[in-house]
Amino acid sequence: MLPPGLAFVAVSEKAWKNVESIKAPAFYLDLAAYRKALAGDDMPYTAPVSLIRGLKVALEMIHGIGIERIWTRTACLARATRAAAEALGMKVFSRQPSDSVTAILCPQGVGDEFRKRLQERYGCSVAGGQNELKGKVFRVSHMGYIDPLDTLGLIAAVEYTLADLGLQLPLGAGVTAAMDVLRDWQ
Repeated sequence: MLPPGLAFVAVSEKAWKNVESIKAPAFYLDLAAYRKALAGDDMPYTAPVSLIRGLKVALEMIHGIGIERIWTRTACLARATRAAAEALGMKVFSRQPSDSVTAILCPQGVGDEFRKRLQERYGCSVAGGQNELKGKVFRVSHMGYIDPLDTLGLIAAVEYTLADLGLQLPLGAGVTAAMDVLRDWQ
């Protein structure tokens, strides 16, 4: 439920003995400096204050909602998105997709212009593919501040964008398939 930028590290007592005997090759990865600063309730370098405050809020939300309910919602949003993609004739890239994100293969003849149009025209953002998948897939997140209406809105925008790009597809089929999955979630 946060933008990228925080990392968490757990270090055993045995590992600390190794840390203390090593000259850190990188300034910001000097665990000994962190240990020393944390003993005084401080950080050795500039803290990402906004991310730390955001983490506090996110953890309070997780605690209030319950992690199991968040996992259930995330899995349901993922199933709904995959059902929508299949209803529109698209394929999910992974044979065993994670519930956190779904990579969907772009239809033939559709590349990264799809993501640009989706953002500009409908205000929706999806991630693109990386390396050899650049321009071949788009990725939809199911984690964080996302709810069923966000998911349905994105699916509708995907349908409209693909139609805008000239694809013949049954408008509403993806939204209907997703609604069928989401109907049972509560």
